[in-house]
Amino acid sequence: MKHHHTTDHPVFCPACSRRSLLTGAAALALTTTAARAQVSPPDNYGAPDHSKTDHLVDVHFHVGSPMLAALQGKRGGRPGSNPSAETLLGVLDEGGVQIGVCSSIIPTDVTNVQSEITAASRDANEWMAKLRHDHPTRFGILASLPLPDIDATLKEIAYAFDTLKADGVHMPTYVGGHWFGEPWFAPVLDELNRRKAIIKTHPALPDSVKMKDFAFVGTGIVELGTDTMRSMQAFLFSGMANKYKDVKVIWSHAGGAFLGQAQRFVNAADSGKFKAQLPDGPMAELKRHYYDIAQALHPATQRELKNFVPNSQILFGTDYPFWTPKRTIDAIRVADVFSESDIAGWGSNAKKLFALKA
Repeated sequence: MKHHHTTDHPVFCPACSRRSLLTGAAALALTTTAARAQVSPPDNYGAPDHSKTDHLVDVHFHVGSPMLAALQGKRGGRPGSNPSAETLLGVLDEGGVQIGVCSSIIPTDVTNVQSEITAASRDANEWMAKLRHDHPTRFGILASLPLPDIDATLKEIAYAFDTLKADGVHMPTYVGGHWFGEPWFAPVLDELNRRKAIIKTHPALPDSVKMKDFAFVGTGIVELGTDTMRSMQAFLFSGMANKYKDVKVIWSHAGGAFLGQAQRFVNAADSGKFKAQLPDGPMAELKRHYYDIAQALHPATQRELKNFVPNSQILFGTDYPFWTPKRTIDAIRVADVFSESDIAGWGSNAKKLFALKA
């Protein structure tokens, strides 16, 4: 594989605009402290049992690039702790995780200037390609896309897959006034469907709430999960999910707010208005998709996910740097919803989906 990015830069752990006042390290500390009483084990829970987890693949592992870090700083945020590649490997090893499938911060989280979005997407993709080149058995790539520019996105898809050999794409649930799954995305989905690509979705804040100050808790606690559900609704009820059967879709955070609202999807389909869009109904469609368990760690959420889809559709994910692989796997074990056999299956699921080498 030819790699054009030759400068050895430190890894950027993004602090997205929705968390712009926090460094990656601070965000991680706040997240884990808030959740500890419910699902996280104590810090002295013990060393990970690598014999049980060293087959795992973290499909929700955020890194970035020097350009994204610079744009974050330009916007007034703090670009995070920027650990080295060796630190990233240490984080994976600490949790007993074999492979981190990397995705960058969404460029529109740090700039609305299209030229910067396009350049930052390319920079992130080449940076991730270099990371994998240097550590070919430890990292995968989900390509960043320069949306909302459709033409630039189609060019970047070609470059990411044909030159950088990306494993899939990292798709925001909302961009340019549109939720993923609306017909506006058709040119992009046409190309990704032709390539039988993997689409890893990630929530983004819609314009209606992006600038609103929820200083008492922040917008992300509700809106990020809700935006994933909005995107799922758009993808299904527009008929796009039925049309583009060859893409493989991963929904972040176990589908966000969806699990608590599944009956509303069923009710809408039962109206009879969406037979053409969803000939087999929304639940049959959604059970074909994949769900990562990143930050979906409350025992109640784990039980809902386990009851909703077969284990073959669940993937391990952490939302690093805001949760680590070790804390995630420890929290899953403490909840005692999934067996060790279930957890082992998640690594196999990811390796089969991404065609990763064992």
